[in-house]
Amino acid sequence: MTRVEGRGKLEIILNKNSSNRVNLVADSYRRFEEFLEGKIAVDIPRIVPRVCGICPISHALASCKANENALGIRITQAAQGLRRLMLLCEIIKSHTVHTCFMMMPDLDCIELQTQKELALNALELVKVCDDITRTLAGRSIHPLNCLVGGMSKHLDHHDRQILEQKVRKGLQRAIWMQKELSIMEDKEENELSDSDKVYMGLQKAGEANFYDGDLRLVNNDESLNVVFSVEDYKEFLVTNSNDKLVFRDNKQLLVGPVARSRIGSHSSGNKAQIESKDFTAVATRLRLNEVISCLTEAQELLSIAKLSSSDIRVPVEAPTGRGVGVVEAPRGTLIHDYEFKKGYVEKAHLLVPTSFNLSSMETHANTVLRKLHGKLVRKLAESCAKKAIRAFDPCISCLDA
Repeated sequence: MTRVEGRGKLEIILNKNSSNRVNLVADSYRRFEEFLEGKIAVDIPRIVPRVCGICPISHALASCKANENALGIRITQAAQGLRRLMLLCEIIKSHTVHTCFMMMPDLDCIELQTQKELALNALELVKVCDDITRTLAGRSIHPLNCLVGGMSKHLDHHDRQILEQKVRKGLQRAIWMQKELSIMEDKEENELSDSDKVYMGLQKAGEANFYDGDLRLVNNDESLNVVFSVEDYKEFLVTNSNDKLVFRDNKQLLVGPVARSRIGSHSSGNKAQIESKDFTAVATRLRLNEVISCLTEAQELLSIAKLSSSDIRVPVEAPTGRGVGVVEAPRGTLIHDYEFKKGYVEKAHLLVPTSFNLSSMETHANTVLRKLHGKLVRKLAESCAKKAIRAFDPCISCLDA
């Protein structure tokens, strides 16, 4: 499986009677959850970013929030603002890399010269995100400054002004990229608009939120609309007979940009946009929408003088009991669930976005193959199945953790 994060493969079984099947398989299982057992709880935010080089901030923040959940503490507004800013930059960077490098060869409606210009602009936008993350987290990958109870370094006034200027320029580049990619055509009906799909994401005050809030589950016609505390996710999410994470009624889950577009209270307009359209084009548009909204939010955060406050950490003790931390990673909802005892990890459970999307990905790939009718040959089947899977932006590094 090429042009995705991590190492994995597709198993494609072709039959003359059209009963084709596609399975996404991780090459290895790294046993990361078992590796965390026995570790000092406050050290976890330095360890879990090694799960993935694309979303290390998400893993660090989810583990910090799990510790803080077990301790029953709230971090300061300045620390939360810095964390949100890092998370926004990670989402911008991930979406930009996926759209302009991983997915670009699949968007055959984009001219070669435009692809080159998009790639160059994408590299500049990635550099902006790396600069901000390095300033806030200590380095651009595997953060150092995310600690249980807050942050270890504050953002001084001068650096905040410099970063605000960089974000402003990055926003201009993102708007240009969105305009250039607006020519994407819808080539097939969206296979994800059936009633068995359940969207999941974080929401706060009725709107989708990347960092804080409760989890919401909603289906296409909103006959299912459940909001629940993140600690209660086991009441709604189960593993089915095929070892896939699903909603409790065996309905497939979907997290990420498409799901987040459905989570907020003003999502009715997005429903019409998502249905009856090519999923690759829709997902790409929504990622670009998130890039622009994240840059806009980052600009607003950097304009707040209190973000430079030195009040960025609260005292912490050794956690005992259960702690659950949830954030919206670039690819969707990320859950870290730990059992602590006297400051040590007894048990760890990491639920990553690709594990939620796995069943939907394989179903979508199978549907795409069925639509080829009698044209199936090995090379065409492989190309179409890979494109269908890539549209979800899977992270196999997280999946095999």
